[in-house]
Amino acid sequence: METYFDSLCETLDCDEYAFNMPLLERIRIMSLERGTPASYIVSGSDLTNVHTEFSDCNIIVLPMFGINADAIGAVDSECNADIKPRPDGARVSCLMLADDTVALTSIAPHWADTGYDDEFHILWLFDDEALLSSHHVNDDLRDELHVASAIAEDHNPLTQEEVHAWQNVAAQAEYVGIFDCINLCES
Repeated sequence: METYFDSLCETLDCDEYAFNMPLLERIRIMSLERGTPASYIVSGSDLTNVHTEFSDCNIIVLPMFGINADAIGAVDSECNADIKPRPDGARVSCLMLADDTVALTSIAPHWADTGYDDEFHILWLFDDEALLSSHHVNDDLRDELHVASAIAEDHNPLTQEEVHAWQNVAAQAEYVGIFDCINLCES
């Protein structure tokens, strides 16, 4: 367990005993019970029992159980916006993270209370380690998100042929799609 939190402890400037293990275990259990990937919004102050630089903000937690950190791109790489399909063919505006290997619903930073010209933080929980990345929302990313959202919402409802086409795209996806967001800040 000590090596699992090494880089996270260094980033947060705390030791492994500071983590709210019941919260992390709750997220692990919820993610395994769901069967489909989801993001979880937690208060930074709930993550540890000590004050850190992230205590005053919300954090997006991405349980990536079943894979190791080196199975995806660099978690701190730049992100961009795109439209990706859910398995049912519905189009979703997403942030492409980790060198475009992870598609996260663009609603997650909004639910984490990310404001204009702000940052959002992601806690990645892999099988082999936990990592924290921070991403800045600048004008370019904001514009990309507006365009992606407009395109994803355009021309709804889709025809059956369009739904089948998007389902085929989803079935061939070479990225991890995280399209659901669960807010744990109020529970």
